[in-house]
Amino acid sequence: MDPHSRRVLEFDKVLAIVARNAHWEPGSERVLQIEPADTLEEALRRQEELREALRLHDQAVGIGAGGLRDCREALQGAEKGRSLQPADLLALGDLTVASRKTGRYLREHQDDHPLLADRALGLPAFAALEQAIFRALSVDGRVLDSASPRLRQLRSELATLQARVQDHLNRLIRSSAFTRMLQEPLVTMRDGRFVVPVKQEHRSQFPGLVIDQSASGATVFMEPWAILEMGNRVRAAALAEAKEVEAILARLSGLVAHQAEELRVAGEELAHLDALLALAAYSRSVGCVLPDLTEEGELHLVEARHPLLVERSGEDVVPISLDLSGEVRTLVITGPNTGGKTVSLKTTGLVTLMALAGMPVPARAGTRLPFLDQVWADIGDEQSIAQNLSTFSSHLTQIIRILPAAGPRTMVLLDELGAGTDPSEGSALGMALLEYLHEHGCRTVVTTHLSELKVFASRTAGISNAAVEFDSETLEPTYRVIMGIPGRSNALRIAARLGLPFEVQRRAREHLGRHHVQVEGLLDELEQERDAAERLGQILEGERSQAEQLRREYEELLAGIQTEREQLLGDAGREARELLTEARSQVHGMLRSFRERLASLGRARRDSLEEARRLAAELAGALVRSEDLELLAELSPVASAELAEALREAVRRFRPDAPADSEPARWYPTPAAEDALPSEEEPAPPEGPQEDRADLPDQTTEEELEDGEELLPTSSETEIPVARHAQDELDQEARVEARTLEAELQELTRRVDRLAPRPPQRAQDLRPMEPGTHVYVRRFGQEGTVLSSSGSRVEVQVGVIRVKVDCDELEQVAPRSEVVRLPESRRAEVSTRVDLRGMTVDEALFELDHRLDEASLANLEKLEIIHGKGTGALRTAVTRYLKKHPMVAEHRLGEIYEGGLGVTVVRLK
Repeated sequence: MDPHSRRVLEFDKVLAIVARNAHWEPGSERVLQIEPADTLEEALRRQEELREALRLHDQAVGIGAGGLRDCREALQGAEKGRSLQPADLLALGDLTVASRKTGRYLREHQDDHPLLADRALGLPAFAALEQAIFRALSVDGRVLDSASPRLRQLRSELATLQARVQDHLNRLIRSSAFTRMLQEPLVTMRDGRFVVPVKQEHRSQFPGLVIDQSASGATVFMEPWAILEMGNRVRAAALAEAKEVEAILARLSGLVAHQAEELRVAGEELAHLDALLALAAYSRSVGCVLPDLTEEGELHLVEARHPLLVERSGEDVVPISLDLSGEVRTLVITGPNTGGKTVSLKTTGLVTLMALAGMPVPARAGTRLPFLDQVWADIGDEQSIAQNLSTFSSHLTQIIRILPAAGPRTMVLLDELGAGTDPSEGSALGMALLEYLHEHGCRTVVTTHLSELKVFASRTAGISNAAVEFDSETLEPTYRVIMGIPGRSNALRIAARLGLPFEVQRRAREHLGRHHVQVEGLLDELEQERDAAERLGQILEGERSQAEQLRREYEELLAGIQTEREQLLGDAGREARELLTEARSQVHGMLRSFRERLASLGRARRDSLEEARRLAAELAGALVRSEDLELLAELSPVASAELAEALREAVRRFRPDAPADSEPARWYPTPAAEDALPSEEEPAPPEGPQEDRADLPDQTTEEELEDGEELLPTSSETEIPVARHAQDELDQEARVEARTLEAELQELTRRVDRLAPRPPQRAQDLRPMEPGTHVYVRRFGQEGTVLSSSGSRVEVQVGVIRVKVDCDELEQVAPRSEVVRLPESRRAEVSTRVDLRGMTVDEALFELDHRLDEASLANLEKLEIIHGKGTGALRTAVTRYLKKHPMVAEHRLGEIYEGGLGVTVVRLK
């Protein structure tokens, strides 16, 4: 990447901001070393790794390099045979723990993080080394007794000796013979030996060896002769302990050296993961997206923000949106100073660099960027006194370096193109550079103040204008970028706001010339039209959002109603099945009771045949009410009128296809002779599966029952219809609510359609255009009625105006409901439209004078004069002429639908 472009785009400053989110110095360094990818595949792979890191960041699993210390120098020292200090060994121990935990987690969650899981192969578990380090060292770096058996023994012996010395000295300082000699009664250590503080004046009287003295000299620290031998033994034991500690540290350092390469790889992988997590944290804190990278070369920024401005101002940064797609590859941004042109240029370049490096960018979803080989930039004042370069020369020097690299996979960003020299020559040079870069397929964005470059951009295919917005009321920039229109410097407005004398302002406008003033006026009108279109768009968007919200509410309500309906249906069906089961149970109980009673009658030699018949009729009636036909087939009682009638009733109710006079024998077993009653030993008929017939009405009347009969409970006759009635009510309620919401949605759609501009409803073109045909005149954007036609020319009545136009400018439309009555005045022979386009001023004024005379003789009230927009010279001449013409009552520029600035409408006296 070009170092100059990298510096002026401030890419390294963005990396420094991201690096602050790293938890480990190697991870921070890895962020600072990020470069744009060499291939599209590499950039996309980086994006995919970052997506996995974003999931890790969001899950907050606590893996990675958090809390680690840089141990690269320690690894190098171990490889060179140096004995590492406990702090270095602990740092390496923490590295082994992080490698083990991170590698295990990524391998266990390989489906969620496949790319990072592949990198986890470089994160092994250093089990032996980890165990050795943390068994030998405490968290504060002290070598533990458990580091080796010999160290434990040496420390035990040392502690015993020290205790004996301490005990002897404690007795000595409490002795009355020495109390007056001591500065204070305590035992301390100097140079590894136990001593007591003795006053200087008693130095010769105290039996001992001077080891040290205080800074003032008033106190000497002496080791009593009585413990000298024990002190020597303590000293020797301490040296032995230190030697063993050194041996332990050397042994651990050897283990580190043996696995130094694996530890280095693990450190690099953890640094890579730490850098990814730093990017993820930055993305979440700023609100970034991963843009779409393509080979097609389309550049589409959606509300992109400059990363450094976001860091400084947070949410107050005004986003920009740019579009370089299709044939448009070059953008010329113009506008006032401090209006945001350079920031827009830097934002475009910086966001592109971040995307090429696989980084998240501060923009919205939908941002698309081309994959490029180079991003070149020339931004800011790079004049150099040391190199004797002016501003213009420094810019030109950088541009000369850029031109050989121009190509389809190159982006070029130029600030203040053509500045620093004569405006005419600067404009010519700027246009030549834009042509060169555009012809070579570059994606080019430039800023400038030169009006000639604005005109060049508007007239050249593939080059588009853009403006930084300026509030004409507050005279302050809004920093928004408006595509498709050139910007203005607004120097005079800003000068007036800052207090420049009016006389100076007036003279400045005079020096600008009429042409410049007219151009500024046109730009004012264009901005007003754009503002009106934006307001309309906002209204339409609000209506669309409201319609969308209403649609969602309708769908949610309908889904809720459907869910509730299904739940109620399920509950009703479940209750119905429970009721039917209970009813069948009662019927089976009655059947068993009947059989028992019938068997009893049989055993009694059938003393009461009438009782059996009554019981059969009772059971048949109960079965009819329970709607259980199959159980009727199990009855084989003696024939009786009551039972036959019950069976016929069941047949009529449940077998409507049976003839009215059919006998029960056709549908159920015919009972045997009167004496053939079932005995107690006969098996009961099989009870097959019963069909659910809860949907059939119960037609049994109370008159058919005798007193004392027990049939099905009342609930079995009523609760199933009630449940279905509740279901019907719920269906009806859902249909009513759906119709209401649908009506509201249709009404809101009609309101949006009324607000949105749309072309008229066209019918099929008919040729020739016959008088009375309803047509749409594209030139005026209005509808009219054909009066007459001659060849390819058609005379059309548009409102109160008659015009002649070509057939190609007309489209037949469906006629309106109201009847248009054509005026019968002979004024139709004179056209109300005067077309002066393509004429010189003299020719146009001559034609205009002639047409005004014709219109006056025809008693026309209004004329439309078409002079076009162009440079405005013809319009100015026409305006001056109309001001002095005696037949003209008033004149004005046309409305947008009449032709705007290209038409002047005249009302005649």
